[in-house]
Amino acid sequence: MKEWKAAEKETQKMTRDGAISVNMVTGEASRVSDRALEQNYSPSGDSAAFVHSAAERLDDRRIHKSEKKKRRKRRRSYREGTAANSRPSSRLQFTEEERAAPELQKAIRKSDKAADKLDAARAAVPEKQPSFHQPVNPLARPLQEIGHAAHAKVHEVEQENVGVEAGHLTERGMEKAVRYGNRKLQNWQTDRKLEPWREVSSAEQAAGQANAEALYQKALRENPQLAASNPISRMWQKKKLQKQYAAAYRAAHSAGDAAAAAQTASKGARKSADAAKKAGEFVSKHKKAFLLVGGIGLLLVMLLGLLQSCSSIFGGGVSNIVASSYLSEDADLLAAEAAYCAMEDELREYLDTYEQTHDYDEYHFDLDE
Repeated sequence: MKEWKAAEKETQKMTRDGAISVNMVTGEASRVSDRALEQNYSPSGDSAAFVHSAAERLDDRRIHKSEKKKRRKRRRSYREGTAANSRPSSRLQFTEEERAAPELQKAIRKSDKAADKLDAARAAVPEKQPSFHQPVNPLARPLQEIGHAAHAKVHEVEQENVGVEAGHLTERGMEKAVRYGNRKLQNWQTDRKLEPWREVSSAEQAAGQANAEALYQKALRENPQLAASNPISRMWQKKKLQKQYAAAYRAAHSAGDAAAAAQTASKGARKSADAAKKAGEFVSKHKKAFLLVGGIGLLLVMLLGLLQSCSSIFGGGVSNIVASSYLSEDADLLAAEAAYCAMEDELREYLDTYEQTHDYDEYHFDLDE
């Protein structure tokens, strides 16, 4: 018995790659368009997974280096705090006459307050050394590799489904937020343990600055010629006195006598005053030479400014001349004119023979206009 089959019905559809013919019975599709296929520049699943995996590993390496740098910084803070705690007291001793002087009262009060704060910070330092090593989970690295492999598998197929891509992106964001919060919590706990040593180090620096200021005011009281100098000279002398006091304080710590620091700093202040006085005398003796050198320098600056303005004027004039000039020769101009005339003739011929070269359904006439 002969088997009857339904007639195959074919329909045509238009896609981005051209027209296709679809068999409605079998579901097969064949391409009937002669147009070239469009190039697909979107990354494949394997390449996207490789790129995302490499980016995640680079991010993990960056986080590891950042945590290692923070551990080194904590150890340095602990060493500085321990060294500051082991040094002797930096409290300066002043006589009753110096404490009664109005110009020294403010500096002495700040020095005593900074010394009290340093003593309180030293008393708050615990005897037990803090631990800088965080507990290491032996399963952390295997779990991390498993996570990278799972993310790579999802990256291979997420290009085909927008929902999978959105869910994966949300899940990665939540993982990063949890890891970031965990790191911040651990760093906060470790920094809180190191707070006493940091307080000692900062209190010692503040005490050193207050003591240097008190010694500087004392040197101004003993050497009035320092106050007559210019502000830049006074600032330079103050910085020099602070450095001398810090060096003398460390030297006194190694010798076991903190009072020698103040004495050495006072000697340094007197030496700075003598040097400033000698510099002022030298300038007053050679006043004419300094004025001559200053005048020559001013003339050089003015001459250089004039030359710079002349060079900009010359460059602007040359650019204007070049912009307003025709750099082509006559032969080039005639050749360009001939080329344009040839294109016009070709366009005119194309319009005149339009009815002979095209079908009737490709043009129409507007006769009512």
